[in-house]
Amino acid sequence: MAGYDKLGETYSKNFPFWVSFDAAGQWQAKVNYSTNYVETCGSDGQKTCYILKFSYERLREDLGPSAAKKAVTNASIVNGACPFFAEATTRVVWFAYASSPYFLSTTNPLPALWSYGFRDPTSHALRMNVEFLNQRPRIPSKADFFFSTAQVQGRKDIPFLSKGLTRWEIEKSLKEFKKFDNQLGAEYKVLSTTNVANMVLPLEFLLEVFSPAENLSSTKIQSYHGVARRVTEESPESFLLRIDEPLVTTDYRFSDGPARLDGITYTITNNVWPSTNDAALVKRFEDRKANSFTPKVPEKSAVLVVRAFLIFTVATFPILILRWALRRRGNQQKTHREGL
Repeated sequence: MAGYDKLGETYSKNFPFWVSFDAAGQWQAKVNYSTNYVETCGSDGQKTCYILKFSYERLREDLGPSAAKKAVTNASIVNGACPFFAEATTRVVWFAYASSPYFLSTTNPLPALWSYGFRDPTSHALRMNVEFLNQRPRIPSKADFFFSTAQVQGRKDIPFLSKGLTRWEIEKSLKEFKKFDNQLGAEYKVLSTTNVANMVLPLEFLLEVFSPAENLSSTKIQSYHGVARRVTEESPESFLLRIDEPLVTTDYRFSDGPARLDGITYTITNNVWPSTNDAALVKRFEDRKANSFTPKVPEKSAVLVVRAFLIFTVATFPILILRWALRRRGNQQKTHREGL
């Protein structure tokens, strides 16, 4: 997250955002976490692409001069329009402005916007009660997120959860989390709106996140406060991100449950996001499946694009200190990862 305070006081930071979307379900977002750390995501409605860039100065600070010179830029591709692998703040702004295609096309539960749940089944244990703004696009005006293990209990395929987790690991995690069922995990609400070309859009919104508690006395641990500073009718040349350098890409469209394979990794050198019909990628995928090792584990059961500059406030309390420290180290390793 933005940071933490060891004394338990609120730690806040502002992040400028740019977000653009159209009526066809395409969108693009960019957030500057700092001058040294920029994240961009883009979707054509069928797939979502993600690029995380660190400046040389940031890499040198984290990895040292020698490793910084060898570092590569990483990217990810997923099916659909949900930016699951993006940072939490990017997912929140997507939810506020560009989640309409998701709600129109699927009934799958939405993983927690505020945590990285790729290997955490409890991040998927949510029941969402959502209300929508009364004009297009169909984006939320209010949403309550309740902890609910029943949403994922017994499911064989949970979207956005690692195929590497066994059913035993998933059920064990959910069993321990079940005591928090029906508690309020987060609350989202639009605080004010504006009308643009027969569309109702948020000008200000708030997401508050609460920690689970056995005594039902939940504590607010994070808040995301978004304010749109400017709205214009502009469209990017392409909602998919422009590629101007080699990208070491993890492609989660090539996944396989029985092989416990989450995706394949390759380097894009021709500045084009590939399709799933690419012969070389299909072969790589089949080779990875053939060579995968599955250990025996006990099993139990009209175009209008809106530009908005947003400011987020994140309140982080001591309970998040360890998670933030571990996440930061993970991001450092991610900058020079060559494969899955």
